[in-house]
Amino acid sequence: MGGAVDALVYYARVPSDAAAGSAAFQHLLDEDERRRSKRFHFERDRLIFSAAHALLRAALVARLGDWQGGFRVDDFSKPELEPPVGMPVLRFNLTHTRGLVGCALVDGCDIGIDAEQMDASRPLLELAEHYFAEAEITQLRAADGASRAISFYRFWTLKEAIIKAIGEGLSLPLKRFAFTLEPLSLTIEGGDAREWHVEECRALPEHAMAIALRRPPGAPVGVSWREARFVRDAADRVRVALDR
Repeated sequence: MGGAVDALVYYARVPSDAAAGSAAFQHLLDEDERRRSKRFHFERDRLIFSAAHALLRAALVARLGDWQGGFRVDDFSKPELEPPVGMPVLRFNLTHTRGLVGCALVDGCDIGIDAEQMDASRPLLELAEHYFAEAEITQLRAADGASRAISFYRFWTLKEAIIKAIGEGLSLPLKRFAFTLEPLSLTIEGGDAREWHVEECRALPEHAMAIALRRPPGAPVGVSWREARFVRDAADRVRVALDR
């Protein structure tokens, strides 16, 4: 059996109103991140991007100490630390959606995280029939109302977390792997689902959030979910308060 794998997830709620101000986060970002944030047309998108990257930087400093590094992307646009840190190398993944940001960190394993704000007004069954495996669609058809919406977004974040962990686009087509929600389990057509640890954060009534981690054979996995807060100072700038 391999050694234990410990993953750390930070998440933070973000006010959705423009009064929260993406400008208050800019001092926490590097020059490239500030430039990228300005490309967004809408302030709400600048805000959530800035908040996500501020959270990630705070998480890296908490994990590594006085971290002054940067980021690079691989051939599939998956972000990595530059320069790499640790042996095995520390890996991370980032997610942001309306009202929520999150990041996941782990040593030496592929990891993905996804969060979505739940919206029951969308054509959920139509979307599921396009993207989901038949076993997942069957589960959704058996649900209704709020239950269907919650199940849809649980499926969506779980599947997206797998894809982000693999980091090679849709090299594993979405219909080739399926989740069962109660109890949570995974099957992969032509693959071994036992190499994956998947876990959800169920403490967010308006959002679904999940991580997927590809572990060494037989390795037990522990995941720590920690809520962070964005706190304003007297100068109306934001700092990130982490629950350690």
